[in-house]
Amino acid sequence: MTRPIRSVLVLFSLTLLIFASFAGGRKLRNVAASPIREHQRLSAYPAGGLGAGDFAQALGQEDASPAETFQNVYRYIKSDYVDKVADDRRLGDWAVRTMVLSLDDPTTRFYDAAEREKLQDQLNGKFTGIGVTLMIVKQKKNGIEQRRLGVIAPAPGGPADKAGIRAGDIITYIDNKWVIAYNPREDLNRLQLQNLSDQQFRQAWKDAAKRFNEGIASNAAREQIFGKDGKNLALTIERPGVTTPIKVNVTTAATDVEPVQFKQLSDRAAYLRVSQFNDRASKMLDDVLKNAKQTALVVDLRNNPGAPIAAGHLLPPGADTLLAKLTSGGAMASVIRRANQKDPISLAGSGGHFRKIAVLINGGTANVAEVVAAALKEKTGATLIGTSTFGDSVCQRIISLRDGAAMTLSTGKFLTASGMDFGGKGLQPDITLQPGAAPSAADEVLQRAMAVIGA
Repeated sequence: MTRPIRSVLVLFSLTLLIFASFAGGRKLRNVAASPIREHQRLSAYPAGGLGAGDFAQALGQEDASPAETFQNVYRYIKSDYVDKVADDRRLGDWAVRTMVLSLDDPTTRFYDAAEREKLQDQLNGKFTGIGVTLMIVKQKKNGIEQRRLGVIAPAPGGPADKAGIRAGDIITYIDNKWVIAYNPREDLNRLQLQNLSDQQFRQAWKDAAKRFNEGIASNAAREQIFGKDGKNLALTIERPGVTTPIKVNVTTAATDVEPVQFKQLSDRAAYLRVSQFNDRASKMLDDVLKNAKQTALVVDLRNNPGAPIAAGHLLPPGADTLLAKLTSGGAMASVIRRANQKDPISLAGSGGHFRKIAVLINGGTANVAEVVAAALKEKTGATLIGTSTFGDSVCQRIISLRDGAAMTLSTGKFLTASGMDFGGKGLQPDITLQPGAAPSAADEVLQRAMAVIGA
């Protein structure tokens, strides 16, 4: 068979395979994985099908709005679909999911009631699975645009943290199954550019198709990573700066994160670690900072992934409390919204008690935690120590929907009070030190911070 004909058949087979994977049709997946026969038919309808005009006329709406089209499709499914559809909520949830996915924005997501409960638990410091905050990261690798499963930060003391998983790690395989990161049609394109024999081409494509067919989509990967206690997961990880993949075995377990830790370093200096911003953190920060007698402070924001903002708030609980207690108030940051509208984030402050502040940062310091670190530097002259931050400047709102569902929505982009855009590049430390162990007396970053503030 000539290369052009073979490529057409392979591409057709791949198209079916992709549809099967993402639509979830197991039977179609099996058909797509089998050899294509010359006269194989997938539908009883004529090859030409309905034309665009015929289809619009069939629905009775030539210029229907999206909402009207949705209602028409819904009515046809309810009235004419061959099997009875009893679960209206499932229909609605998947319609909304698909609409949100069409934005191609990893930070805008729909959560059904069960998913929303897990999200809320995580925001409150109660982690399941391996104990991480994840994000779909857009990356270009080997010339291919990919959507990869990235670790924003491991939960302190959780299974991932204990196993050595770090902020910035990319999870590529779970139990030897590829976490699908791109359309494998790209593999076909690359293979066609290589000078391969027919046999080499067939084998290379067979391997690529097998990897895809046995792989798992990112949603399924999330379910395993956030799964029940006691399950062992074999993870393959790519880490920036490390040339070979890292193999890690992690056993899932519940993790309850204490969002705030405070301790005295000396008569004049204290250490404050803030792992999460939530209601619990807000209350704890209020308690410890109003009673603190020290005049120098180390604020540890390493592996703090930030949090979405609820309606009616400028920042998540805890973030606003920390800035109000440590600064004299004023503009802390701003948000650029659609049509280039710029909304300031201003707070009343009662700070000034701490005359020297050092802020510890790393690649797991993300989003609102980056806003806080930048505000402390710009408003109090704090020294940033560690490594560059994650670089997530997206302002996320968490919006409650009916029936317990919710969504996170990207509503703008954070800028620091001075107008700096840290998206994609992060905040740069004033003193660069590579990450050490968990904060302790042996932590080199903490030791350097203590020297800076004169502890």
